[in-house]
Amino acid sequence: MEKKDFDQLAGRYLDGSATPVERQLVEEHFRIMEEMGEADIPEEEMTLHKTAVLQRIREQMEDVSVHRLPFYRSVWVRVAVAAVILFAVAGVVYLTFSRHSSIERPALANARLQDVAPGHNGAVLTLSDGRQVLLDSAGNGQLAQQGAVHILKRKGELVYQGAQGEPVFNTVSTARGRQWSVVLPDGSKVWLNCASSIRYSLNFSGARREVTITGEAYFEVAPDAARPFYVRTGELEVQVLGTHFNVNAYADEPEIRTSLLEGSVKVTTVKGESRTLRPGGQARLEHGQGQAITTAGNIDMEQVVAWKSGFFEFHDLDLTSIMRQVSRWYDIDITYEGRPGAETFGGRISRNVTLAAVLKGLEITGVRFRLENNRLIVQP
Repeated sequence: MEKKDFDQLAGRYLDGSATPVERQLVEEHFRIMEEMGEADIPEEEMTLHKTAVLQRIREQMEDVSVHRLPFYRSVWVRVAVAAVILFAVAGVVYLTFSRHSSIERPALANARLQDVAPGHNGAVLTLSDGRQVLLDSAGNGQLAQQGAVHILKRKGELVYQGAQGEPVFNTVSTARGRQWSVVLPDGSKVWLNCASSIRYSLNFSGARREVTITGEAYFEVAPDAARPFYVRTGELEVQVLGTHFNVNAYADEPEIRTSLLEGSVKVTTVKGESRTLRPGGQARLEHGQGQAITTAGNIDMEQVVAWKSGFFEFHDLDLTSIMRQVSRWYDIDITYEGRPGAETFGGRISRNVTLAAVLKGLEITGVRFRLENNRLIVQP
């Protein structure tokens, strides 16, 4: 974005005509400038609007909620700042990518990259008799009835009403590029990330409530001390009474991660080893039976559940970890030309933007891409 374009954006900010996205971009830009210090601000970043905008931001500090990121203190800080402004025209909430590296900044090649639309809400409901309902296109209202249970679609999520006496199971599955949320018969709410599934009984009247998942899911479990809630992944079981937690059990990830935001959970392997988590803690189990559970505290939960809030959020993640998330959300396959290095990246960007918008931020740090037949070729 040229100086005159940013002047116009700052002008819209001052007169109140800027969109929420533009407001966030301007505010974050000037906060970064202040953190860097006046001596570090490039001459071309100084505008006639600077003083007025900073004053407006200070006045509204207590009222404006802006997503923040820690910025790596490296040669890429200024590149990250430039990216914040650059992506205003692309409609990105904001993006900052930094990389622990001293390589030269390449010319952007993404302008030639064929674009891919982001994922969206959608799933398939499989009923106990094998019938399937495509939730993407189904209208609001009742979708089916099983015994005394009514299955409804309401405001983009699946809802169950009524009680079922016999054990009847449903499964909700999301493909790559889809996500969905379900309100289970006991009132617990589950968000499914892309390429995930949950199988559950319509009869939660027994001594325990149990579901089985693949992929990744976030849970807000309805409290019921008399009926513990269990989540199974095939390699471990998570027992809860009433809590908020996230389980990442993708087969292509190196480990299964259970992250606790609120309450208490007990994580147990198929071989009987168990750990109890406190809020802010995470249990990790490497794929493959017989591995021991490890735990960690003070986990960055914003990064863990960013997908549920509609963001990619990367704090010191390596390139292959980032590309696995990109692959699932944009429904593309990933291959590499060359071995990815040990560099880590940081950034935050809306999951509602196209693939090219995400890749442009990474290209700024030196990574190159090309798309061939729904396969993304990465040149680290």
